Amino acid sequence: MKQEAQTLKLAKWWLCNTTIDLEPGAFSISPNLLPIGPLIASNHNKTEEKTCQECDQIINKTYICYLWNVGIEFEKDENELVSREEIKNKVEMLLEDEEIKERSLKLKEILIKNKVEGDKNLNEFINWVKE
Repeated sequence: MKQEAQTLKLAKWWLCNTTIDLEPGAFSISPNLLPIGPLIASNHNKTEEKTCQECDQIINKTYICYLWNVGIEFEKDENELVSREEIKNKVEMLLEDEEIKERSLKLKEILIKNKVEGDKNLNEFINWVKE
């Protein structure tokens, strides 16, 4: 942890694909963290990208289903596939769950509010790169 704290001091900014409201603990570590997200990324290197996508999917699932509680994880069958019936059941559960709807709307409000700040920070970084 000490080494990470020292590393944070080496740069003017550390770009973070998130917002202060979603992860306040992370931003309390250093004033150098610059929220610019959340962004949607698209990568093109097929070999490395497959591994990155798999990691992203695990992280996204963890946030969506367990941290923010705005989604429900699909259960796979013995062949590691998600059945049509499983999808139907989970969609029905999501549409009927008022607590998930409420949390989703709150998350939407947070993201919209933070998009302005993220855009400002991203533009500041882009202008710095162009200098």
